[in-house]
Amino acid sequence: MKEYNKPDHFLDLYRKLFDEFKDNNGKILELGIQKGGSLELWENWLPKFQVIGVDILDCKDFDTEKIKTLQLDQRDEKILDYAPFDIIIDDGGHKMSEQIDSFRMLYPSLNSGGLYIIEDLNSSYWDEFLDQELKTVDFLRGLVDDVNKDAYNMTPRCHLDKKEFYDVNSISFYKYLCVIRK
Repeated sequence: MKEYNKPDHFLDLYRKLFDEFKDNNGKILELGIQKGGSLELWENWLPKFQVIGVDILDCKDFDTEKIKTLQLDQRDEKILDYAPFDIIIDDGGHKMSEQIDSFRMLYPSLNSGGLYIIEDLNSSYWDEFLDQELKTVDFLRGLVDDVNKDAYNMTPRCHLDKKEFYDVNSISFYKYLCVIRK
């Protein structure tokens, strides 16, 4: 197996979350694949899924019959050519703009009931990743309003320049990780 770089508590959570998908056909997208080991994990854990990996570095060595890799920036709209997705994992760039822009671009391509996962949220607390005023954790906290938007007439808070909601079913925070279910 290729080397992967995910904390054990991420992998334990993924096993539980992915269990409902394991017998289904679908598609998983991972942004930021580093050494490719996680692609192999998804291929094994989700045997009927197509696995799409995106990285800014050349990653063609990881391609198999079920794994397709793309050398792109995680905000490149060419990724949408492979949509829709059932699971999206953002383990790519850790700058606030990269995480938030990727969510804004990719979340609409997520199937209903799908999972959008953002890893390494601890970067919201490190100065070298703060390239804009809005932190990823603050953006995600604003998605709570999307979950409860039917409770009262309100304007979305987390989107700044956006006027639409994201149709969020649930949002869960874990250590350094957030899971959004559409």
